Amino acid sequence: MDKLVRFVDTLQFDSLNFAVIPAIFLLIGGGLIWRPLVRVRAYIRLQQMIRKLGNDWLRDVYIPATLDGHLYIEYLLLTPNGLLLLHVKPYYGNIFAGEQIEFWTQVIGHKSFKFINPIHQLQVDMGELRSLLPKTAIQGQVLFTTGSRFPKGKPENVLRIDEIKPTLNQNPQPVTEDLAMAWQELCEKAQPANQIRLRVYLRRGDLGMLVYGGMLMGVGLGWLVLNILSVVLS
Repeated sequence: MDKLVRFVDTLQFDSLNFAVIPAIFLLIGGGLIWRPLVRVRAYIRLQQMIRKLGNDWLRDVYIPATLDGHLYIEYLLLTPNGLLLLHVKPYYGNIFAGEQIEFWTQVIGHKSFKFINPIHQLQVDMGELRSLLPKTAIQGQVLFTTGSRFPKGKPENVLRIDEIKPTLNQNPQPVTEDLAMAWQELCEKAQPANQIRLRVYLRRGDLGMLVYGGMLMGVGLGWLVLNILSVVLS
């Protein structure tokens, strides 16, 4: 009982050291890591959504191919209608694109960045897959993640992440025997590529904010725990 009284007295008379300073560290740390954690959560949800587009998937693998020795597969999904090849672009801001334009433009605020038309590589990869599986229907899409906008319109083979939500395969239908055999053959050839990295989906400075925010929260929690222990054990 005496320890409890001393504990309450500490809260009343030394609240700055006991609670206010740790709370400041926790609030600042939490503010730093909040947005990066939101993007981490979005990345996890993206993986879950892509997985639900088909009955099965291959993710981040190499497959022996005909042109340059191997084909890199970011996402390939097995669906009742055939295979769906996805190239994911974690770009945000305004995207100005055209199917026949060599370079697309990403505009963020007052800055603009050029990047190669992703449809070209998608078509090359689809051609490789069709040469490997000539009897299998293969489709392809370029998927842009959260925060992307196309103010001047977007090409036919481009999707935004909110557009795939209505197409999620909640009740997968069985695939044909031929398609299942082709898929099994492809899976047996696939080798892990280990190219997909979470940091690609983070924005500039996010890793630093996660580190420094985590350190500040650790200091705040440590400070609070030490104060509690010093009171309880005194």
